Amino acid sequence: LRATLVSPDGEAVSWSEKTSSPPVAPGASVSREDPVLIYGRRWAVRTTALRTGQAGLDRVGPAVTLIAGLGLSLLLFALARMRLRAVREAREGRRSLQENEELFRTLAGSSPVGICLLDETGEARYVNRRWSDIHGTGSADDLGKPLLPALHPADESGWTAAQRRARSGAETDIECRICRPDGEERWVNYGSAALRRTNGDIRGWVVSAGDVSERKAYESELKERALHDELTGLPNRALLMERLSHALATSTRKGETTAVLFIDLDRLKLVNDSLGHSCGDEVIKTAARRLDGVLRPEDTVGRFAGDEFVTICESVTDEIDVVAIAERIILELRRPAEIDGRRLSIGASIGIAFAGPGDDAEGVLRDADAAMYHAKASGGAAIELFDSRLKSKAQERLDVESALRDALEREELELHYQPRVSLIDGNVEGFEALVRWRRPDHGLVAPGEFIGVAEETGLIMPIGAWVLEEACRQAAEWNEGLSGGEQLSMSVNVSARQIREPGLPRAVAEAVRLSGVDPACLWLEITETVLLETHGDVLTTLEEIKRLGVRLSLDDFGTGYSSLSYLKRFPIDELKIDRSFVMDLGDGDQDHELVGAIVAMGHALGCPVLAEGVETQMQLEALRGFGVELAQGYLFSRPLPAAEAGALLTGPRLVVRS
Repeated sequence: LRATLVSPDGEAVSWSEKTSSPPVAPGASVSREDPVLIYGRRWAVRTTALRTGQAGLDRVGPAVTLIAGLGLSLLLFALARMRLRAVREAREGRRSLQENEELFRTLAGSSPVGICLLDETGEARYVNRRWSDIHGTGSADDLGKPLLPALHPADESGWTAAQRRARSGAETDIECRICRPDGEERWVNYGSAALRRTNGDIRGWVVSAGDVSERKAYESELKERALHDELTGLPNRALLMERLSHALATSTRKGETTAVLFIDLDRLKLVNDSLGHSCGDEVIKTAARRLDGVLRPEDTVGRFAGDEFVTICESVTDEIDVVAIAERIILELRRPAEIDGRRLSIGASIGIAFAGPGDDAEGVLRDADAAMYHAKASGGAAIELFDSRLKSKAQERLDVESALRDALEREELELHYQPRVSLIDGNVEGFEALVRWRRPDHGLVAPGEFIGVAEETGLIMPIGAWVLEEACRQAAEWNEGLSGGEQLSMSVNVSARQIREPGLPRAVAEAVRLSGVDPACLWLEITETVLLETHGDVLTTLEEIKRLGVRLSLDDFGTGYSSLSYLKRFPIDELKIDRSFVMDLGDGDQDHELVGAIVAMGHALGCPVLAEGVETQMQLEALRGFGVELAQGYLFSRPLPAAEAGALLTGPRLVVRS
């Protein structure tokens, strides 16, 4: 038997077979249909007997119909469950899709990043609120259109390249400027990623947009600060060097000349120390404004460091024109300025260097600096052009600096000692330690030829420390050999650079400790100029040194301010009359009066007075007449090596008698 389920449309959808005997005649078949209602629709069960007789069919027909009906019912029940499950899953899928879409829209809507979905043609199908805010548009303005913001012309090529990479499926990231419809320019970071079908084909892109305008503004501000002086707003050293290098390259290409003016403000340190650094800052800002106002539009002026400015003059045709610019600068800076209720005049020293073929920025700047240094050494408020003579001097200074760096390690420095003589009894009261440099192939070099370089380069610190330690050691050795409890003094010069270092008292204490010398035997000589320029910073240092038991001598007295009320603030134990006043004693009344006034001032302070540079008997007698207690000079002895100076102590220490 074959049972077949026939749909209302006449389509056979299922069947079953059962063979029985006796068989019907070959080729014969008998069939019948029985109606069945399924979900209100009329189906039919067709039963066909194959190779069996009609009687068999009649006998088994009802049973077959029953069996077939049950099988079909089970089959239809399974089909119905499957359909219900598919409907339910489809409904749940649609609900899940709706929920996911709502979640996406919620997340995208509240995202701080702009989001745009593009279809495979590149047209926008969705933009969130942040996207519209960034671009200053509405969603209606963006949807259905290709993504093409109003770009800054300088960023169009980068955008085109990013689009090309995105179409190839690569992820992109680019920052560019856009111009919104309201005219505002913003920096935007765009990123994109391709959306793909299951077969790998691109079906669209998701594009993100982040407003990075604030970060760009901050970066620009940082760059501005990195390349500009914070106080004046002028280009700083780094930017000056960059512009100078560019100017030199341009001038070489065009066959033109570039000039560099190195400008150093005079007496700014005096302003800082006497009126405060805030007043000094105002002086610097005033100078910057005036420099910027006096130059040509094509010139560059910047603050190089501290009180130093550099001007770059491009395309100069005549040396006279550059000198004229420098003269205008000096006149403009000299004009009094009202600063913090005071009228201050700012002086300047200017060095000028012209770039030659093949010169680099460092070299031209170094030449201008050397010329400025020479102008300042001549008294300030001057202009100096760099030439072969100055080049030779500059090279010599570089050679001195290079050799001086190795002098300590090679033990090329040595101390000579000039006796300090009592004008009361003619005995050697002590010595002043004076450093000398026994430079290979140059012989004995006087301090005037290398101390300036040492101060500029900072080498004065290790040299000064060595001088202090060696002088203390020598003083301890000599005093140990004296009988009767006598003690020689040892005087050591201390530079302005050393005085400004907070570690000087510690270095003095260490030198005294290592040598074992009585600190009362040690005299530190400081110049009057140091007190005038740095009194606010150095007073504490001097007081710390005094607490060690060390005494202080004011060197070159009379060359500075020389005010009794001023000097009373400092713990000075001795005054030294500068040799320039001693030199002309006996040749006129003016120098006699000056020396007499200095001696009177020293005694008023309760300090003994020492005259240096005494070379004649006439000078000696005049100094004794003024009541000067001590003297130094070639009349008594030149500075001597330690062995020769020590010989003065082996017999009676009598050097001169009246």
